[in-house]
Amino acid sequence: MELYSRMRISSNTMSIYSNALILGCLACTSLLAGSFNVSPVRVELSARQPSASIAVRNVTDEPSVVQVSALRWTPKGNGEEYRDTDDILLNPPIFSLAPGQVQYVRLGLRRPSATAVEVSYRLVLEEVPPPAKAGFSGVTPLLQIRIPAFVAPAGKTAPELNWSFNGSEAKWKLTVSNRGNIHVQIKRLILTGESHDGGGAQRTSEMNVYVLSGGTHEWDLDTHAFAAGPVSLSALTDHGEIHVQLEKDVP
Repeated sequence: MELYSRMRISSNTMSIYSNALILGCLACTSLLAGSFNVSPVRVELSARQPSASIAVRNVTDEPSVVQVSALRWTPKGNGEEYRDTDDILLNPPIFSLAPGQVQYVRLGLRRPSATAVEVSYRLVLEEVPPPAKAGFSGVTPLLQIRIPAFVAPAGKTAPELNWSFNGSEAKWKLTVSNRGNIHVQIKRLILTGESHDGGGAQRTSEMNVYVLSGGTHEWDLDTHAFAAGPVSLSALTDHGEIHVQLEKDVP
C-alpha cells in the first residue's frame, strides 16, 4: 500500500497540485491517515472470487468527497509502470462522506481471468479538492492512497526468486528477479557476513518492496563492514522467510 499527500496551493491567481510519497504500510490491515481510512489495504481476486469490497471511513469533522480508480501495475526494467485500465469495475467510483460515515466500495473483474500469471493493479483512492473559499490563500492537503490488488493465476502459484550480489570495493548492488507467476512482498532484509577483524557483521533493513512476476528490484548497499567472502541473506516476505548464501561477484 502506498500513501501520498497531494497539496493544493491556492492564491488569487493559481492552484498547484503536487504528489509526495510519504510511507509504505508493512503489516497493517487498515490505514488511518489524513481525512479517511481504508480497510483492507490489499485486495485478492481470482476466477473463483471475482469481486471484493473495501471500506472507506471519513475520520474528520468535515465532509469529504473521494474518487476511486484502478491502474494496471506492471514491471518495467528494474522498476514499475502504471497505466489506466477498465479491467476493474468500481461501484461507486465517486462518493461523498459525511463526518464519521463509512462507504463500502464494491470492485470486481470486468472479464473472467484465466491467465497463467498473476495480474497486478493499484486501486487509487483520492480526495476531490473542495471549492476554494473566497479570499483563501494557503495549502490544502489532499490524501491519495494506492492499494495493491492482485488477480490470482489459474493453476499452481509460487514466486521464484533469483538473487545476485555484485560490485566493487564498498559499493555493492543486491538484485532480485522474480521468475515465478505471482508477486512477492519483501518486508525485511538481513545481510550477515564476516567483518574485517574476523568477527561478525550484520546489516538489517526494513522495507515494503513488491517484486511482481517478471519484475526486478535493486538495492545499492554500503558493505564496507563486510570482509571478502560469502554473505548470508535472510528475507522476510509474505510467503515466509527466505535464506540464501551469496558470493560477492567482482567484475
